[in-house]
Amino acid sequence: MKKMKWIILSCCLLAAMTGIHVFSAQSVMPLAGKTILVDSGHGGKDDGAQRGEVKEDEINLIIAQEVKAQLISQGANVLMTREDDRDLADADSENRKRDDMKKRVEFIECGFCDLFVYIHLNAYPDASVQGAQVFYREQDGQSERLAQLTQEALSRCSGQKRREKPGDYYILERTTVPGVLVECGFLSNAEEREKLQSKAYQKQVAAAIVQGLIRYVRENG
Repeated sequence: MKKMKWIILSCCLLAAMTGIHVFSAQSVMPLAGKTILVDSGHGGKDDGAQRGEVKEDEINLIIAQEVKAQLISQGANVLMTREDDRDLADADSENRKRDDMKKRVEFIECGFCDLFVYIHLNAYPDASVQGAQVFYREQDGQSERLAQLTQEALSRCSGQKRREKPGDYYILERTTVPGVLVECGFLSNAEEREKLQSKAYQKQVAAAIVQGLIRYVRENG
């Protein structure tokens, strides 16, 4: 009995020291024990897509922070690549975009992440195009399934029937962790641009992303 108490105490101390969340059998949440990286695209001098005063990097960050909050509420450990208006390049970088992207890959490949989601907004010359769309690493069945489940949830949220697609994005091509790039909507579409600025819709988009992650974890453990 004393030995068992010592083992339990040791485990609790280890959890406290490493920041691991410990749950009782009754309080286990769908994402308990999972570490998910939320990557908010652009930042700093890189605004991303822009229409008037509406900037992609600002909305990306708001949605990413909401995704973080909802993931934590479901028991996940969450890592963020950024939590303010900056890029990830070093101060003395000669090529900020290249170094920023490399740092994002390093974050994802740090060895602690089970999954990642990379959040962006879209833009297109045809202003009628709208709807959230999810991209995944080609020939990666795990990322494809995560993309399918996330796309289903986002399509219900946006009311637009788009399909998940393989994407030749730097982040997807240079990582091995299962993950997806989510284009949360088109700033080039006036109706969707207005929705994307709404706190209520930002929360709905975040909830759809989290729902996709939860369904994936429930399928794959």
